[in-house]
Parts: sequence; structure tokens; C-alpha cells
Amino acid sequence: MTPRALGVRALAAALALLGSVALAGCAGMIAERIVAAPNHGEPTDDPRAKDAAPLLAKLYAQRGEVAVTTPPATLRFAVVEPGAFGFKVTESARDEKGFAFAWSFGSPETWQRSTVGIQGTVVLLHGFGESSLSMLPWAFALAQSGWRVVLLDARGHGRSSGVQVGYGVYEADDLIAVIAELRRAGLAPGRLALVGVSYGAHVAMLAAERGVPLAGVVAISGYPDPRAVIPRAARRFTRTGDWYDDDTYEDALQRTTALLGRPLAAAVVSGDAGSDAPPLLLIHGEKDAVALLADASALAKAWPGAELMVLPGADHIEPTLPDDARVARVVGFLDRLP
Repeated sequence: MTPRALGVRALAAALALLGSVALAGCAGMIAERIVAAPNHGEPTDDPRAKDAAPLLAKLYAQRGEVAVTTPPATLRFAVVEPGAFGFKVTESARDEKGFAFAWSFGSPETWQRSTVGIQGTVVLLHGFGESSLSMLPWAFALAQSGWRVVLLDARGHGRSSGVQVGYGVYEADDLIAVIAELRRAGLAPGRLALVGVSYGAHVAMLAAERGVPLAGVVAISGYPDPRAVIPRAARRFTRTGDWYDDDTYEDALQRTTALLGRPLAAAVVSGDAGSDAPPLLLIHGEKDAVALLADASALAKAWPGAELMVLPGADHIEPTLPDDARVARVVGFLDRLP
């Protein structure tokens, strides 16, 4: 072999090595970003809360917090009691440009509270990167239908602390602790149900599968396996998500085990919840490219007695917004719970 050929081969080997080192570095960086708290571990009010502060002061009957230890975080929640709020959906339409949604409510001076004949308690669980404020439309809709509503900020989101998020690895246990506190405080004396969207839907199903006593679960745009959804969500919702190939994401997901102390495989919803599983309503978009309809359909078949509502043409976000049809389906499901 000539010196020139040796030199070319050496250069190729060096470039390949540099490439593998670069990919490893990317995978490590991605893993850190995957588990990093959206609020950077610093409890903070959603920017929308500043203008809404007077409204929220009148809407929330009380606020509370729960300290959890695995790992340490303080989870904050707010309670909305049933009443007449004048809530209504004013726009819900899809066209070639996307989906439009708008809602309104009456002046706080016109609100009428009622604690007579409360249907039960619903804990609302928001999506990744959001806060409990994103669930206000659902809070109004369900409270107006006679349910006490608890709005929870997940760890590392909104006003809750926590420097890392676990995609269910931590959050299912967090939810168990919150439910125990709600019971202790007398805020969930009867039927207790969970309504979650996307990330929150996944945590709700995982908690139910672990045997938490629940009347029922509503999972909107939910998914069984965060390992499959994280790359899709990154490519769909971030500017740099499509910079990396599947192998790099796979490497990054494996590296999260060292960061979280447990593998993300521990947060997979199997659907094998057994005969004691609470009733489950799945609401899913036909064209959801983040949490696939095929996975929701498989869960509906595996989960005893599960119901599946498919929204033709809808993506991942649209089902999470409470138009009249979805509110009617969710309230009807909740009202039938034992």
C-alpha cells in the first residue's frame, strides 16, 4: 500500500472517530435536555398568570402544595369549586391553515358557586412544557358541569419545583402523593378521576396501571411509551429536533437512565391493567404524528372496557382543546363512573 493510500485511510479513520465522538457528545447533550425541567427547576408563574392574577384569585377556592422526595420537589395545585361561570366555546374550526380555538366566560361578578351535589373531583394534568393554566378551559367546563377541579403543576413545570422531569418515571409517584394529600385534606371525598392531555395523559394512565384507586381516567392525545414520543415531539415542536438521526436519539434516550436513576422503560404503559383497572376514555386525533393513533387503538383494545373517540383529521394538539363535542363526551363519561 502506498504512503498516499495509508494517509487517506488514516484520515478517514480519524474523521470517523471524530464523527463518533461528536455524535456521542450530541447524545449526551440531548439526554440532558430531555430530562431538564422546562422551568429550569425554578418555580415561576406562567407569563399568562400576570394579567390573569385578579381572575385567578377569584377562581381558585384554595391553593396547596405537596412535598415529594423521589427526587425532592414541591408540587403546587389550585382548586376550583363547581359553579356557573358562563363558560362557552366561541370558536372551534379547522381549515387548510390550521385549527382555531377560542373560549370565553362570564364576569367574575356573575359567577355562582355551588358545593351542593358535587359530582366528584377531577385532577387535571397538563402537557409537557405547559402549566396548569393551559388547562383552564377544561377547568371551567368541568367545574360548570358539577365537578370539583384540581389544577396541578407537574414537577419542573409552572409553580412546582424539581430540576429534572422523568416522563412518568417520577411523575406517577408524584401523582400518587398528590392524590393521598387530596384525600387527607378532604378535597376528594368521593369519586376521583384524572383528565390528562399528552404528557399528562401518559402519567394518568401510568398511575392508574400502578393500582391507584381511581373512578376513571380520560387520556387525551396520550401515548404508552415516552421513548417513542420524545424524538417525534422534538422534531415536531423544536427548531433543532430534526438535526439528529434515530441512532443519536436512541443513544440519548439510553443515557437518560444514568441521569434519572431509572430507565424510561419503567414508564411504559403496558395496557395490562387487569380487571381492577378504572374505566378509560381515550380521545385521539386521526392524524396525530406525535402520539400515534395506532398506539392509542392498541391501548383501547388491551385496557378492559376502554373507550376510544377518534377525531377525523385532527393532529396532536386539537383534541386537547375542549370544544362542545369533546366536553359532552368527557362529562358523559365522568358522570357514568361508579
